[in-house]
Amino acid sequence: MAKSPKILIVDDEERLRDSMKKMLEMDCFSVSTAENGHDALEQLVTKPFDLAIVDLIMPGTDGMWLIDKVNQRQLDVGIIVATGHGSLETAVKTMKMGVWEFIQKPVDYEMIKIVIKRSLDRIYTLREKKALDKKMVLQNEELRTANEKLLELDQLKNNFLSKAAHELRSPLTVLTCSMEIMKEDLMSNELENLEAYLDNALTFTKNMSNMISNMLDINLIVSGNIKVQVNSTDIGEVIRETAAGTKALLEKKEIALALKIPENLGEPSFSKERISQVLVNLIVNASKFTDKGGQIEIAVKDNDSDITVTVKDTGCGIPPEDIDFIFEEFFQAGNGEKQGVGLGLAICRKIMEAHNGKIWAESTLGSGSTFHFSLPKRSES
Repeated sequence: MAKSPKILIVDDEERLRDSMKKMLEMDCFSVSTAENGHDALEQLVTKPFDLAIVDLIMPGTDGMWLIDKVNQRQLDVGIIVATGHGSLETAVKTMKMGVWEFIQKPVDYEMIKIVIKRSLDRIYTLREKKALDKKMVLQNEELRTANEKLLELDQLKNNFLSKAAHELRSPLTVLTCSMEIMKEDLMSNELENLEAYLDNALTFTKNMSNMISNMLDINLIVSGNIKVQVNSTDIGEVIRETAAGTKALLEKKEIALALKIPENLGEPSFSKERISQVLVNLIVNASKFTDKGGQIEIAVKDNDSDITVTVKDTGCGIPPEDIDFIFEEFFQAGNGEKQGVGLGLAICRKIMEAHNGKIWAESTLGSGSTFHFSLPKRSES
Protein backbone atom coordinates (compact mmCIF):
# COMPACT_ATOMS: atom_id res chain seq x y z
CA MET A 1 0.00 0.00 0.00
CA ALA A 2 1.34 3.44 -1.01
CA LYS A 3 2.34 5.80 1.79
CA SER A 4 0.25 8.91 2.35
CA PRO A 5 1.91 12.13 1.12
CA LYS A 6 3.38 14.06 4.08
CA ILE A 7 2.49 17.73 4.36
CA LEU A 8 3.60 20.34 6.92
CA ILE A 9 1.28 23.32 7.51
CA VAL A 10 3.17 26.37 8.86
CA ASP A 11 0.88 29.15 10.12
CA ASP A 12 0.53 31.17 13.31
CA GLU A 13 -3.29 31.04 13.13
CA GLU A 14 -4.31 27.95 15.09
CA ARG A 15 -7.86 27.86 13.71
CA LEU A 16 -6.62 27.90 10.11
CA ARG A 17 -3.97 25.26 10.82
CA ASP A 18 -6.49 22.92 12.40
CA SER A 19 -9.15 23.33 9.75
CA MET A 20 -6.71 22.80 6.88
CA LYS A 21 -5.24 19.77 8.69
CA LYS A 22 -8.69 18.14 9.08
CA MET A 23 -9.58 18.85 5.46
CA LEU A 24 -6.37 17.33 4.10
CA GLU A 25 -6.53 14.31 6.41
CA MET A 26 -9.98 13.55 5.00
CA ASP A 27 -8.23 13.18 1.62
CA CYS A 28 -5.73 10.70 3.14
CA PHE A 29 -2.81 13.10 3.54
CA SER A 30 -0.48 12.75 6.53
CA VAL A 31 -0.42 16.24 8.05
CA SER A 32 1.74 17.93 10.71
CA THR A 33 1.61 21.56 11.84
CA ALA A 34 3.97 24.28 13.07
CA GLU A 35 3.20 27.78 14.37
CA ASN A 36 6.41 29.53 13.25
CA GLY A 37 9.46 29.15 11.05
CA HIS A 38 11.75 27.83 13.78
CA ASP A 39 9.33 25.05 14.79
CA ALA A 40 8.80 24.18 11.11
CA LEU A 41 12.53 24.00 10.37
CA GLU A 42 13.09 21.67 13.31
CA GLN A 43 10.46 19.29 11.92
CA LEU A 44 11.72 19.55 8.33
CA VAL A 45 15.23 18.66 9.43
CA THR A 46 14.23 15.67 11.55
CA LYS A 47 11.29 14.19 9.57
CA PRO A 48 10.65 13.52 5.88
CA PHE A 49 8.02 15.75 4.23
CA ASP A 50 6.84 16.05 0.65
CA LEU A 51 5.36 19.56 0.84
CA ALA A 52 5.25 22.52 3.23
CA ILE A 53 2.38 25.03 3.04
CA VAL A 54 3.88 28.20 4.53
CA ASP A 55 2.38 31.50 5.69
CA LEU A 56 4.73 34.44 5.08
CA ILE A 57 3.77 36.76 7.96
CA MET A 58 4.30 35.15 11.37
CA PRO A 59 5.68 36.54 14.64
CA GLY A 60 9.33 35.68 15.32
CA THR A 61 10.72 33.53 12.54
CA ASP A 62 8.48 34.13 9.52
CA GLY A 63 7.94 32.38 6.22
CA MET A 64 10.72 34.21 4.36
CA TRP A 65 13.21 33.11 7.03
CA LEU A 66 12.02 29.51 6.72
CA ILE A 67 12.23 29.49 2.90
CA ASP A 68 15.78 30.86 3.11
CA LYS A 69 16.80 28.14 5.61
CA VAL A 70 15.24 25.40 3.46
CA ASN A 71 17.30 26.65 0.50
CA GLN A 72 20.51 26.90 2.54
CA ARG A 73 20.16 23.32 3.78
CA GLN A 74 18.92 22.05 0.41
CA LEU A 75 16.04 20.21 2.08
CA ASP A 76 14.06 17.83 -0.11
CA VAL A 77 10.63 19.47 0.19
CA GLY A 78 8.38 21.51 -2.08
CA ILE A 79 7.22 24.91 -0.77
CA ILE A 80 3.73 26.35 -1.28
CA VAL A 81 3.10 29.86 0.05
CA ALA A 82 -0.39 30.62 1.41
CA THR A 83 -0.68 34.20 2.71
CA GLY A 84 -3.24 36.92 3.26
CA HIS A 85 -0.65 39.69 2.79
CA GLY A 86 0.56 38.84 -0.65
CA SER A 87 1.34 41.12 -3.55
CA LEU A 88 2.72 40.65 -7.04
CA GLU A 89 6.11 41.82 -5.80
CA THR A 90 6.04 39.31 -2.93
CA ALA A 91 4.93 36.50 -5.24
CA VAL A 92 7.78 37.22 -7.66
CA LYS A 93 10.30 37.39 -4.80
CA THR A 94 9.23 34.05 -3.33
CA MET A 95 9.19 32.37 -6.74
CA LYS A 96 12.78 33.53 -7.25
CA MET A 97 13.59 31.90 -3.90
CA GLY A 98 12.32 28.56 -5.22
CA VAL A 99 8.68 28.58 -4.05
CA TRP A 100 6.55 26.42 -6.33
CA GLU A 101 3.05 27.86 -5.78
CA PHE A 102 1.63 31.09 -4.34
CA ILE A 103 -1.95 31.09 -2.91
CA GLN A 104 -3.88 34.03 -1.51
CA LYS A 105 -5.88 33.67 1.72
CA PRO A 106 -8.65 32.98 2.46
CA VAL A 107 -7.81 29.53 1.17
CA ASP A 108 -10.13 27.84 -1.32
CA TYR A 109 -9.88 24.17 -0.33
CA GLU A 110 -10.67 22.83 -3.80
CA MET A 111 -7.99 25.08 -5.29
CA ILE A 112 -5.38 24.08 -2.70
CA LYS A 113 -6.02 20.40 -3.41
CA ILE A 114 -5.32 21.06 -7.10
CA VAL A 115 -2.12 22.94 -6.17
CA ILE A 116 -1.05 20.14 -3.81
CA LYS A 117 -1.58 17.48 -6.50
CA ARG A 118 0.44 19.52 -9.00
CA SER A 119 3.23 20.06 -6.47
CA LEU A 120 3.31 16.39 -5.46
CA ASP A 121 3.66 15.37 -9.12
CA ARG A 122 6.56 17.78 -9.36
CA ILE A 123 8.38 16.60 -6.20
CA TYR A 124 7.98 12.93 -7.18
CA THR A 125 9.31 13.63 -10.68
CA LEU A 126 12.30 15.54 -9.26
CA ARG A 127 13.07 12.73 -6.83
CA GLU A 128 12.90 10.12 -9.57
CA LYS A 129 15.25 12.24 -11.66
CA LYS A 130 17.67 12.62 -8.73
CA ALA A 131 17.60 8.87 -8.14
CA LEU A 132 18.27 8.20 -11.82
CA ASP A 133 21.06 10.79 -11.87
CA LYS A 134 22.62 9.20 -8.77
CA LYS A 135 22.32 5.76 -10.35
CA MET A 136 23.96 7.03 -13.54
CA VAL A 137 26.79 8.61 -11.54
CA LEU A 138 27.37 5.30 -9.74
CA GLN A 139 27.21 3.34 -12.99
CA ASN A 140 29.63 5.77 -14.65
CA GLU A 141 31.99 5.44 -11.69
CA GLU A 142 31.76 1.65 -11.86
CA LEU A 143 32.39 1.79 -15.61
CA ARG A 144 35.36 4.11 -15.11
CA THR A 145 36.80 1.80 -12.46
CA ALA A 146 36.25 -1.24 -14.70
CA ASN A 147 37.95 0.52 -17.63
CA GLU A 148 40.90 1.46 -15.43
CA LYS A 149 41.14 -2.16 -14.28
CA LEU A 150 41.05 -3.38 -17.88
CA LEU A 151 43.79 -0.94 -18.87
CA GLU A 152 45.83 -2.04 -15.86
CA LEU A 153 45.35 -5.71 -16.75
CA ASP A 154 46.23 -4.97 -20.37
CA GLN A 155 49.46 -3.30 -19.27
CA LEU A 156 50.21 -6.17 -16.89
CA LYS A 157 49.63 -8.69 -19.67
CA ASN A 158 51.94 -6.76 -21.99
CA ASN A 159 54.59 -6.72 -19.27
CA PHE A 160 53.97 -10.41 -18.68
CA LEU A 161 54.37 -11.32 -22.36
CA SER A 162 57.57 -9.32 -22.58
CA LYS A 163 58.94 -10.94 -19.42
CA ALA A 164 57.76 -14.41 -20.47
CA ALA A 165 59.47 -14.10 -23.85
CA HIS A 166 62.70 -13.17 -22.09
CA GLU A 167 62.31 -15.98 -19.53
CA LEU A 168 61.76 -18.56 -22.28
CA ARG A 169 64.53 -17.23 -24.49
CA SER A 170 67.22 -17.72 -21.85
CA PRO A 171 66.70 -21.48 -21.23
CA LEU A 172 66.15 -22.01 -24.96
CA THR A 173 69.52 -20.41 -25.66
CA VAL A 174 71.23 -22.63 -23.08
CA LEU A 175 69.38 -25.70 -24.38
CA THR A 176 70.39 -24.95 -27.97
CA CYS A 177 74.02 -24.46 -26.97
CA SER A 178 74.02 -27.73 -24.99
CA MET A 179 72.55 -29.62 -27.93
CA GLU A 180 75.10 -28.15 -30.35
CA ILE A 181 77.99 -29.09 -28.05
CA MET A 182 76.59 -32.60 -27.58
CA LYS A 183 76.32 -32.98 -31.36
CA GLU A 184 79.93 -31.88 -31.82
CA ASP A 185 81.13 -34.21 -29.04
CA LEU A 186 79.24 -37.14 -30.51
CA MET A 187 80.68 -36.50 -33.93
CA SER A 188 84.21 -36.33 -32.49
CA ASN A 189 83.53 -39.27 -30.15
CA GLU A 190 84.28 -37.15 -27.04
CA LEU A 191 81.71 -38.51 -24.59
CA GLU A 192 83.10 -37.66 -21.15
CA ASN A 193 81.00 -34.45 -20.78
CA LEU A 194 77.89 -35.79 -22.48
CA GLU A 195 76.04 -36.65 -19.26
CA ALA A 196 76.58 -33.15 -17.83
CA TYR A 197 75.23 -31.53 -20.99
CA LEU A 198 72.23 -33.85 -20.95
CA ASP A 199 71.56 -32.96 -17.33
CA ASN A 200 71.65 -29.26 -18.22
CA ALA A 201 69.31 -29.84 -21.14
CA LEU A 202 66.85 -31.77 -18.96
CA THR A 203 66.93 -29.12 -16.22
CA PHE A 204 66.16 -26.29 -18.61
CA THR A 205 63.50 -28.36 -20.37
CA LYS A 206 61.75 -28.92 -17.03
CA ASN A 207 62.02 -25.22 -16.19
CA MET A 208 60.40 -24.30 -19.50
CA SER A 209 57.70 -26.91 -18.97
CA ASN A 210 56.81 -25.43 -15.57
CA MET A 211 56.83 -21.93 -17.03
CA ILE A 212 54.55 -22.92 -19.90
CA SER A 213 52.16 -24.64 -17.46
CA ASN A 214 51.93 -21.41 -15.49
CA MET A 215 51.30 -19.47 -18.70
CA LEU A 216 48.49 -21.83 -19.66
CA ASP A 217 46.86 -21.11 -16.30
CA ILE A 218 46.78 -17.35 -16.96
CA ASN A 219 43.21 -17.34 -18.32
CA LEU A 220 42.07 -19.40 -15.34
CA ILE A 221 43.66 -16.85 -13.02
CA VAL A 222 42.03 -13.83 -14.63
CA SER A 223 38.60 -15.49 -14.83
CA GLY A 224 38.90 -17.16 -11.42
CA ASN A 225 37.76 -20.44 -12.96
CA ILE A 226 40.38 -22.86 -11.64
CA LYS A 227 38.40 -26.07 -11.02
CA VAL A 228 39.39 -28.90 -8.70
CA GLN A 229 38.22 -32.49 -8.35
CA VAL A 230 38.75 -33.47 -4.73
CA ASN A 231 39.27 -36.82 -3.05
CA SER A 232 40.11 -37.82 0.49
CA THR A 233 43.89 -38.17 0.28
CA ASP A 234 46.94 -38.67 2.50
CA ILE A 235 48.47 -35.18 2.54
CA GLY A 236 51.71 -36.50 4.03
CA GLU A 237 52.24 -38.89 1.13
CA VAL A 238 51.58 -36.11 -1.41
CA ILE A 239 54.17 -33.90 0.30
CA ARG A 240 56.77 -36.69 0.32
CA GLU A 241 56.19 -37.50 -3.37
CA THR A 242 56.33 -33.84 -4.39
CA ALA A 243 59.46 -33.19 -2.33
CA ALA A 244 61.16 -36.19 -3.96
CA GLY A 245 60.44 -34.70 -7.37
CA THR A 246 62.35 -31.53 -6.47
CA LYS A 247 65.36 -33.40 -5.07
CA ALA A 248 67.57 -32.91 -8.15
CA LEU A 249 66.84 -29.18 -8.28
CA LEU A 250 67.70 -28.67 -4.61
CA GLU A 251 70.80 -30.87 -4.71
CA LYS A 252 72.09 -28.88 -7.66
CA LYS A 253 71.85 -25.73 -5.54
CA GLU A 254 73.12 -27.55 -2.45
CA ILE A 255 69.95 -26.65 -0.53
CA ALA A 256 68.88 -29.05 2.21
CA LEU A 257 65.22 -30.11 2.42
CA ALA A 258 63.75 -31.15 5.77
CA LEU A 259 60.29 -32.72 6.18
CA LYS A 260 58.36 -32.64 9.44
CA ILE A 261 55.26 -34.73 8.81
CA PRO A 262 53.52 -36.28 11.83
CA GLU A 263 51.96 -39.73 11.67
CA ASN A 264 48.21 -40.40 11.48
CA LEU A 265 47.28 -37.11 9.85
CA GLY A 266 43.65 -36.45 9.08
CA GLU A 267 42.79 -36.87 5.40
CA PRO A 268 41.35 -33.67 3.95
CA SER A 269 39.61 -33.76 0.58
CA PHE A 270 41.70 -32.10 -2.12
CA SER A 271 43.04 -32.38 -5.65
CA LYS A 272 46.36 -34.21 -5.46
CA GLU A 273 47.50 -32.65 -8.76
CA ARG A 274 46.67 -29.09 -7.76
CA ILE A 275 48.05 -29.24 -4.21
CA SER A 276 51.23 -30.79 -5.61
CA GLN A 277 51.35 -27.82 -7.99
CA VAL A 278 51.12 -25.45 -5.01
CA LEU A 279 53.94 -27.29 -3.23
CA VAL A 280 56.17 -27.28 -6.32
CA ASN A 281 55.60 -23.55 -6.79
CA LEU A 282 56.46 -22.85 -3.15
CA ILE A 283 59.56 -25.09 -3.16
CA VAL A 284 60.87 -23.71 -6.46
CA ASN A 285 60.13 -20.18 -5.28
CA ALA A 286 61.99 -20.82 -2.02
CA SER A 287 64.98 -22.32 -3.86
CA LYS A 288 65.12 -19.32 -6.15
CA PHE A 289 65.65 -16.95 -3.22
CA THR A 290 67.78 -19.24 -1.03
CA ASP A 291 71.56 -19.25 -1.46
CA LYS A 292 73.80 -22.28 -1.74
CA GLY A 293 74.00 -24.11 1.57
CA GLY A 294 70.60 -22.89 2.73
CA GLN A 295 67.63 -24.93 3.91
CA ILE A 296 63.96 -25.40 3.10
CA GLU A 297 61.68 -26.98 5.69
CA ILE A 298 58.19 -28.36 5.05
CA ALA A 299 56.10 -28.94 8.17
CA VAL A 300 52.52 -30.10 8.68
CA LYS A 301 50.19 -29.27 11.57
CA ASP A 302 46.96 -31.18 12.22
CA ASN A 303 44.40 -28.66 13.56
CA ASP A 304 40.81 -29.23 14.68
CA SER A 305 39.16 -28.05 11.46
CA ASP A 306 42.01 -28.00 8.96
CA ILE A 307 45.53 -29.13 8.14
CA THR A 308 48.19 -26.45 7.72
CA VAL A 309 51.28 -26.98 5.56
CA THR A 310 54.25 -24.65 6.07
CA VAL A 311 57.15 -24.10 3.66
CA LYS A 312 59.98 -22.19 5.34
CA ASP A 313 63.28 -21.09 3.80
CA THR A 314 66.48 -19.39 4.91
CA GLY A 315 66.57 -17.09 1.90
CA CYS A 316 66.72 -13.34 1.43
CA GLY A 317 63.15 -12.65 2.54
CA ILE A 318 60.48 -10.42 1.04
CA PRO A 319 60.51 -6.60 1.26
CA PRO A 320 57.83 -5.50 3.78
CA GLU A 321 56.19 -3.21 1.20
CA ASP A 322 55.63 -6.25 -1.07
CA ILE A 323 54.25 -8.82 1.38
CA ASP A 324 50.59 -7.78 0.90
CA PHE A 325 50.80 -8.05 -2.89
CA ILE A 326 52.82 -11.21 -3.62
CA PHE A 327 49.70 -13.29 -4.37
CA GLU A 328 48.40 -10.79 -6.95
CA GLU A 329 48.49 -11.64 -10.66
CA PHE A 330 51.73 -10.60 -12.41
CA PHE A 331 53.17 -9.06 -9.23
CA GLN A 332 56.95 -9.27 -8.94
CA ALA A 333 58.63 -8.59 -5.62
CA GLY A 334 61.58 -6.24 -5.58
CA ASN A 335 64.22 -8.97 -5.67
CA GLY A 336 66.16 -7.86 -8.72
CA GLU A 337 67.59 -10.58 -10.96
CA LYS A 338 65.58 -13.36 -9.31
CA GLN A 339 62.17 -12.16 -10.48
CA GLY A 340 59.91 -14.48 -12.45
CA VAL A 341 56.86 -13.66 -14.54
CA GLY A 342 54.65 -13.12 -11.50
CA LEU A 343 52.21 -16.00 -11.87
CA GLY A 344 53.27 -18.81 -9.53
CA LEU A 345 51.95 -17.42 -6.24
CA ALA A 346 48.80 -16.05 -7.91
CA ILE A 347 48.06 -19.56 -9.18
CA CYS A 348 48.65 -20.94 -5.66
CA ARG A 349 46.12 -18.47 -4.25
CA LYS A 350 43.47 -19.40 -6.83
CA ILE A 351 44.01 -23.11 -6.20
CA MET A 352 43.60 -22.66 -2.45
CA GLU A 353 40.44 -20.56 -2.94
CA ALA A 354 39.04 -23.35 -5.11
CA HIS A 355 39.62 -25.71 -2.15
CA ASN A 356 37.94 -23.29 0.30
CA GLY A 357 41.37 -23.04 1.89
CA LYS A 358 43.79 -20.20 2.57
CA ILE A 359 47.38 -19.27 1.74
CA TRP A 360 49.46 -16.57 3.39
CA ALA A 361 53.06 -15.54 3.97
CA GLU A 362 55.32 -14.14 6.66
CA SER A 363 58.78 -12.77 6.06
CA THR A 364 61.61 -10.74 7.54
CA LEU A 365 63.92 -9.19 4.98
CA GLY A 366 67.28 -10.93 5.21
CA SER A 367 65.96 -13.77 7.38
CA GLY A 368 63.91 -15.92 5.01
CA SER A 369 60.23 -16.41 4.29
CA THR A 370 57.51 -18.72 5.57
CA PHE A 371 54.50 -19.67 3.44
CA HIS A 372 51.46 -21.41 4.93
CA PHE A 373 48.45 -22.97 3.29
CA SER A 374 45.51 -24.68 4.98
CA LEU A 375 43.07 -27.31 3.75
CA PRO A 376 39.72 -27.83 5.48
CA LYS A 377 39.22 -31.38 6.68
CA ARG A 378 35.78 -31.40 5.13
CA SER A 379 35.45 -29.87 1.70
CA GLU A 380 32.74 -27.20 1.42
CA SER A 381 32.61 -27.38 -2.35
